[in-house]
Amino acid sequence: CTLSIRGAFFPKTLPGFRCDDPHIRHPFRGDTISLPQLLISVSVLPAIILLFLEYSGERCLRGALCRTVSAMSEYVVGVLLVATATEVMKLFVMELRPHFLASCRPDWTHINCSQGLVTQYSCTNTNDPASRRVDIYKSFPSGHASLSFYFFAFLTMYSNIRFQGEGRWGHRLRLLQVTAALAAVACSASRILDRRHHVQDVLSGAILGLLGGIVTIRWLAKGIQQTQESTSSVAVKPR
Repeated sequence: CTLSIRGAFFPKTLPGFRCDDPHIRHPFRGDTISLPQLLISVSVLPAIILLFLEYSGERCLRGALCRTVSAMSEYVVGVLLVATATEVMKLFVMELRPHFLASCRPDWTHINCSQGLVTQYSCTNTNDPASRRVDIYKSFPSGHASLSFYFFAFLTMYSNIRFQGEGRWGHRLRLLQVTAALAAVACSASRILDRRHHVQDVLSGAILGLLGGIVTIRWLAKGIQQTQESTSSVAVKPR
């Protein structure tokens, strides 16, 4: 659903711009982290990490697989909700990307910059794919930030609830959580450095991702705690 939204709808009313706006005059530099790379990362890495944590906690592969599949099913629902919310907000807000002028290449012969806000214009990038022509109007919020911070929030809160009270996990969990946080920050910062988003786009995306992670974990919290309690009871059961 979300992927179909990305290029399916071209805005009927184009957002206006000012010719002297420095925020939309940057060159297009491409993506340090492409969308496919991001989607693979937020889909595959959580499964590997959760399976490793669950197996290390009990040394039972079958049980670890069952718990990982259960957690990942809820994780994927959260990813889809965050991604869809991000795309819907992009379609409604329609903020111009920092490289808008370079990518749109407006027909300046029909534009009067002295009128201030330019609302009647046409782009000459007609040879570009439809998804790229629509993408220049979808700066807010950052999808990279929302998904990467969702991954960080989910992983951090899940591991805290799932392994609470198990002191032997303390340092390793903190290292894992800090690494996830740094990865989310690096991914988000790359969007600003690549001139693909404005600062407010990235901050808003990060907040959206954090909220998505919190809501998903709240939904899962009871089941996670029950799993943790059952695992603990098995561990202390006399032989």
